[in-house]
Amino acid sequence: MQHNQKSTNPTTEQESEVATDAHTTASEATPSVERGTERSPRGVVARLWHRFKPTRPVLYLAIVAMAGLLTFSLIRLVLFMRNEELLSIGIDTSDTLLFDAMLVGVRYDVVVSFYILLIPLLLLTIGDFLSPKPRKILSKVAVGWIAVCYLPIIVCGIGDIPFYEHFDTHVNAVAISYLLNDMGQATSMIFHDVGYLTFALISFIVGILFVALCIRVARRMELHRGSERKYI
Repeated sequence: MQHNQKSTNPTTEQESEVATDAHTTASEATPSVERGTERSPRGVVARLWHRFKPTRPVLYLAIVAMAGLLTFSLIRLVLFMRNEELLSIGIDTSDTLLFDAMLVGVRYDVVVSFYILLIPLLLLTIGDFLSPKPRKILSKVAVGWIAVCYLPIIVCGIGDIPFYEHFDTHVNAVAISYLLNDMGQATSMIFHDVGYLTFALISFIVGILFVALCIRVARRMELHRGSERKYI
């Protein structure tokens, strides 16, 4: 009986040694796998994103800017499609000219968005250096500024579509002063034309949806928490 127990001990020791060697080999192979993952394109992109990831305020303002540019571009596209027949009166309609015109419009929209978002950027940047309560107040002021600026621009942009069809000019200071001098004509044009009423309703709906989107994104991103980076 004792002889059998002694004969089984070497086998047990060999099995334990094999298991230990396998565990050591696996532990040695794990860092190499991790290093291989870090060197892969996906790992490089992940490390770069983690290192250069934009702060929460910058990311929020970038989303708002892209949403604004997309909205302005769609408005300009609808204006072009509804007045496409004007291009058949001898105006150059080459693809290059149309592309250049759209590009100029996009550049104009970028400038407008920059001036609108400059103040929210300053407010949110200042809020990063303050305590949570004033930071939350500044974040609300920034979102309110965005809503106050973008809403009338979107409403006027959509309202410019039927205005251009009727007067062959865009909404500007001269056109507004002309309508203000003759409020009867302006009121009659808006309330007695189904097309104007439709565009007026659409403009307010789109503007309100845009503002609601900005507020919802700010809440989802917890904009009041400020930046995730630590300033030194």
